[in-house]
Amino acid sequence: VCIAEAESGFDTSAKTGNRYGIFKISSGRWCDDGTSQFSNNLCRISCNNFLDDDITDDIRCAIRISQSHVGMEEWVAWLSNCGRRDLSHFLDGCEQ
Repeated sequence: VCIAEAESGFDTSAKTGNRYGIFKISSGRWCDDGTSQFSNNLCRISCNNFLDDDITDDIRCAIRISQSHVGMEEWVAWLSNCGRRDLSHFLDGCEQ
């Protein structure tokens, strides 16, 4: 949730350069933007799929990224806004 807020302001249609969707997932490694000849497309998906309101595929890819050797450090926003911080306020109002 912190990454979505920091990267896109929760905008599911966000696109900046080669970064797509609510989590600003990079076409350089994780998705196919149709122009990057050398993308690994490790999430095996078109980057444009990250630009709609259905964030199921975005979450699936973000989990894959977080479990990779790169981990949460794939997102600069994690380092500067989320990592090693109290993020409990994101759960305020949620049942536990």
